[in-house]
Amino acid sequence: MASSDCYQLKPWAAALLLLLPLAAAAKPLQLCHDATVDPKYQQSVTIGAYTVTGLHNVMALKILTKLGIAVQLHNMPWVRCLHAVSKGDVDGAIGVGWNAERSHNMHFPLQVNGEPDPALALFSVNYFVYSHAEGDLQWDGQQFRQVKFGIAAPKGFIVAQMLQQMGVFNPLEAEIDAAIMLTINRRIDGFVQARMVAEGQIAQSKDAKLIKRLEPVFFRQPLYLVFSKQAMQRDPAQLTQIWQTIPEFRPAAAPL
Repeated sequence: MASSDCYQLKPWAAALLLLLPLAAAAKPLQLCHDATVDPKYQQSVTIGAYTVTGLHNVMALKILTKLGIAVQLHNMPWVRCLHAVSKGDVDGAIGVGWNAERSHNMHFPLQVNGEPDPALALFSVNYFVYSHAEGDLQWDGQQFRQVKFGIAAPKGFIVAQMLQQMGVFNPLEAEIDAAIMLTINRRIDGFVQARMVAEGQIAQSKDAKLIKRLEPVFFRQPLYLVFSKQAMQRDPAQLTQIWQTIPEFRPAAAPL
């Protein structure tokens, strides 16, 4: 006669099965963010075990702390961070601008019409063109004139794709401090960067007077906290709750 153990779980096994969902739920959310955010030029804030730099990272960590959601942050080059989200190697990324290609590979908070929901963005940033104060580069809001050497932008950013489509992109492997020096030395015509990032660094340069900001704004971009398809499939209620909490933490005065 077969043992009843074949048909009944032992008490310890039943308890283990009950604990498995709790263990899965307790697994920290894995989020990546841009490694180039520099604490020399943007404020750093300590929240729990993490010291984070950049308003978007601070907001995300405050939201997760309020909701009691454990998180592990990964500091990565931006292109690698986006690739990791699209492959499901991490659960999400902080501070991502929407475009059609990204919307196929990761989840943004959406309106009923399928468009990204700006009400659930972390905030919006203004990208400007910066050039030599005595340079000839012109920007009228639609097109550039007097482009000789090309215009730089951060690798993997939407503004870099826009410059490339306009035929004026100089694909430098350089961070903003290098872009400032290349502009001053007239090796490039200028660069595009978020105003809150660029002007913090320009202000600390001994050659700040040699850089000017061109008007009007080049691009205004809402930044989102996005999630991988795998993470959304695993716990859509939790991730939706995170998005819905964002407006409570959005700054009263939007970044410039």
